Amino acid sequence: MVGLPIQGRNVFNLAFTAPGFATTPLAVVSQTTLSQGPQDNTIPTSGTYNNLPGAAIVGATLDGVPGISNRFKSAGFSYGAVVVQPRLENIAEMTVQTSQMDLSGGAGTSSLQISMVTRRGTNTYHGRLFEDFRNTALNANTWINNANRLSRNIIKLNDFGGSIGGPILKNKLFFYASMAASIAPLSRISSATVLSPSAQQGIFTYRTASGATQTANVLQIAGAAGYPSQVLSSIAGQFTKINSVLNLGTLTTTSDPNLLTLNHVVPARQTIKYPALRLDYNLRENIRFSLVYNQTKTTCDSCNVPTWPGGINPYDKGAVNPNNRIVSFSNDWAIRPTLVNQFHAGYTGQYSNFNPENRTVDLTQASTQAWAYGTSVIQLGRLPVSSFYPLLSANDSLLWQKGSHSFTLGGTWWREQDHYWNSPSGYPRYTFGVNSQDPVAAVFNSALSSAGTTPLANAQALWATLVGRVSAVSTTRPLNFATKQYKPFGEYDLNELQRSVGFFLQDRWRVLPSLTLNYGLRWDIIGDDHDVNGDYTSTRSVADLWGPTTLGVSFQPGALSGVQDPQMVARVHHYQTSWTNPEPAIAVAWSPKTEGGILGKLLGRDKTVMRAGFSMRSYNEGQQDFWAFGSSSGVFFTSHSV
Repeated sequence: MVGLPIQGRNVFNLAFTAPGFATTPLAVVSQTTLSQGPQDNTIPTSGTYNNLPGAAIVGATLDGVPGISNRFKSAGFSYGAVVVQPRLENIAEMTVQTSQMDLSGGAGTSSLQISMVTRRGTNTYHGRLFEDFRNTALNANTWINNANRLSRNIIKLNDFGGSIGGPILKNKLFFYASMAASIAPLSRISSATVLSPSAQQGIFTYRTASGATQTANVLQIAGAAGYPSQVLSSIAGQFTKINSVLNLGTLTTTSDPNLLTLNHVVPARQTIKYPALRLDYNLRENIRFSLVYNQTKTTCDSCNVPTWPGGINPYDKGAVNPNNRIVSFSNDWAIRPTLVNQFHAGYTGQYSNFNPENRTVDLTQASTQAWAYGTSVIQLGRLPVSSFYPLLSANDSLLWQKGSHSFTLGGTWWREQDHYWNSPSGYPRYTFGVNSQDPVAAVFNSALSSAGTTPLANAQALWATLVGRVSAVSTTRPLNFATKQYKPFGEYDLNELQRSVGFFLQDRWRVLPSLTLNYGLRWDIIGDDHDVNGDYTSTRSVADLWGPTTLGVSFQPGALSGVQDPQMVARVHHYQTSWTNPEPAIAVAWSPKTEGGILGKLLGRDKTVMRAGFSMRSYNEGQQDFWAFGSSSGVFFTSHSV
C-alpha cells in the first residue's frame, strides 16, 4: 500500500476503488473556486456501494473504534467519512466489507464497514521521511480546462513528515510515532453587489418596455412629497468605505444598470497536522495491550471569506479550525489456540471551531443592516460557532474455533453526547425597504406608473436604501437552559445524548471444502436521542395533537370531544428505547468442481466462486436529523421579536 500513488495521502481513496462503488456524481471543480492543489478537476467526493442508500452504508472504524460521529452519518459516505484522516504513512491495513456479514462491526447499523489499523512497531527500528511537493509548473493542464480554454489551476502544496517505530523493551514494549503536516495557500473568490456611482446619488436607471433607457431621481421624487430626500449620513459613510476598496477587486456589470458585482480574490492559508502514536505491550506471549492516538488538526485562516476586501468590515471573515482525535485501547487474549478474545474501547472526538477571532464583538453595540438594494457593510455574518461531539465506545468479541465451525459472539456499546454552540444573538437586525402599507409607496406608484413592476420595485428599494427606510426590525433572544428564561444576548447550547448496546452471535461453518455457510443474529437496543437540559417539547399525548377535535375524527365539523386545552410539555425524554431490533444474516459461498467437461471449460478450473446472501439491518438515524426535524433546526429555542 505504501507504493500506491494515493492522492492527498488519504487511504480512503482506496475505498473508492472497491467493486460496487459508484460516485453520486463526480464533483466538477471550477477554475475560480479551486482552493487547494491536491484536487483535480474531477474526483469522487461521495458515492454509494451496491446502490444502497448513502445514509444506510456508513460505517468505518480505526483500530476498532468508530471513526464517524453518529450526528452526521445520515449524510452518507463521503471523502471525509472518518473524523481523523487515515494517512498513508500511518495505516497498516484497510478492509472494506461491502456485504457486511461480520455482525460485530461498528454499531451494527450499517451494511458496509471499512476497518483500518494503525501501524505498530517491531523489534527492528524502521523510519521514513517524505515530501510531497506539487506546483503549477510541474503539471500539465487538464483535459477539461483545455476544452474550456482555461489556464492551468494554481497548485501549491507542501505535504511532508516522517515516522519511526521500534522496540522500547525488546519483545515486550513497542512504539510507532508519526508527525506530518500539509501546508497549502488557498485562494477563494468572494463577491458583493455594489450600487453604481449614479445610483449612490439617487439617479435610478431603468429600461422601458420598448427598450429605451430612462432615468429618475428617487430622492427628488420622494422629497417633492415631503419625504426624506438626502442620503443618510451613515449610508454615505458606508459608500465611502465601499468606494475605497473597489480597486482591490474586479467590477462587472449586471443585467440591472444600477448594480455592479465586485469580485475579489481572498488569500488564505491552510495548515493540517497529523500526529499519531501507538504503543504495544506484550504482557505474555498470549496477551497483548495496545494504545493508539490519532489526530487531525486544521488551521485555516480566512477560510470563511469576507464579503468585502480591505477589511472595511472587521467581523466579515473568520477561520475554520477543526481538531479531531481518536483514541483506542485494545486487548488481544489468546486463551488457547482455538479460543481468542478481542476487546476494544475508545474515544472519538469531533471538534470544530469557526470564526474564533470574532468573539470580541460587543453584542450590546452590534447591529446588522439588510439593504433593499446592494450589499451593506454592516453585517455580522462571521460570528463564532463551535461544536463538540464526543463518542465513547466499547466492543468485545470471543472467537471460538470448533471443528468446522468458527463461532463469534460478543457485544458492543456506544454513547455520544453532542454539543453545539450556535452563533450569539440578541442584537437588532434592520431590514430596509418600502412596505406596501407605507404611504411613500403611492408616491412612487404615481411618479413611475409607466416604468413597469420590476423597475418600480427597484426604485423604491434604492430610495429606501439611500435614506435608511426601515421596513422591519427583528432580534432573537436565546433560551437560557439554566433559568428557562430568554436571555438578552448569547447563544443557545445544544446538548443531546444517545446510547446503544448490541449483542451478536455468528458462525462460519465449513460444510464442505467447497461450501461455506455464514449465518448469525445481531440484536441492538437503541436508546432515544434526547435533550439533556429538558428544553425540547412535545405534546402530552396523541390526543393533544388533535386538540379539541375528537381523536381520529376527520372532516366532521362539530366533533369536539377532544382535548380542550392541548399542551406542549418540555421534558428530557420524548421517545422510548427501541428494544426490538433483530438483525439476522445468512450467506453461502460455493466453489463448484470444474475439473473437466463443459462446465470446466466455461468457468475455468478452481477459478469460480458463487456467493449469495441475505441480511437485515436496523438503521439508526443521525442525531442531526432529529435536531432538524424535531426542533425545526432550533427555531423553538429562540424568542423572535419584530
